Amino acid sequence: MPRYSFKLKIKPECRAEYIEIHKNVDRALIEKYEKCGVRNYSLFMSAAGEVIGCLEVDDWQKFADAVSHSPEQKVWAKKVEKFFLIQPHQPGGMEMLPEVFHMD
Repeated sequence: MPRYSFKLKIKPECRAEYIEIHKNVDRALIEKYEKCGVRNYSLFMSAAGEVIGCLEVDDWQKFADAVSHSPEQKVWAKKVEKFFLIQPHQPGGMEMLPEVFHMD
């Protein structure tokens, strides 16, 4: 299954709250992602507030299109939009990262 990775930047004053909100991600959003074929989704945060997301999904664009206007994603986006230096949907907001190495 193809793996994808992306980077987001979190405001310094919001890092602790960003971590806290991810302890209780909306179940409806998780179920939506699962229905779209997402597997092994993880987020990591650097000390500088860069969040690296890694996930597996058969077709990134199909997944992105399916969730972008879904009610579940809209609810979650409203909860987390205040955390980002640049909103993910804006230029420079979400940088896709190419895979350069993988080991099974």
